Amino acid sequence: MDWNGQQLFRQFLLAEDFVELHTPKLLAGASEGGSSVFKLDYKGQPACLAQSPQLHKQMGICADFGRVFEIGPVFRAENSFTHRHLCEFTGLDFEMEIKEHYFEVNIPSPLACIFDKAITTLILLVLLEQWLPSKCYSGVSSVL
Repeated sequence: MDWNGQQLFRQFLLAEDFVELHTPKLLAGASEGGSSVFKLDYKGQPACLAQSPQLHKQMGICADFGRVFEIGPVFRAENSFTHRHLCEFTGLDFEMEIKEHYFEVNIPSPLACIFDKAITTLILLVLLEQWLPSKCYSGVSSVL
């Protein structure tokens, strides 16, 4: 995920009263069951790379933050024989408390909002390229 997509995700969640967390990526043990971990030796002690910020997000909810999110690297050491398998990626994770009922989850889809903003930005760049031709905007319309 590029920086612009991360910024759109961040802006959307901050506008919805989410709190951004920055969780550790070097842990003493696996952070998620069912996924393989990258194990390593850290100053003579066993350690591994974080598979998920899930535990820390839940701790944030329990600490009465209510709505939390993180944008950060996720590491999975899963075996695969494909060239398209991801071992490291940027995770867009968010979590919110539900006090009484699932109907409380009443926020628009963050991915739909990000997509709408990205398309709007791309259309504006194409219009700028047509009205103000310059080297800065050349080639934008070829993305469409």
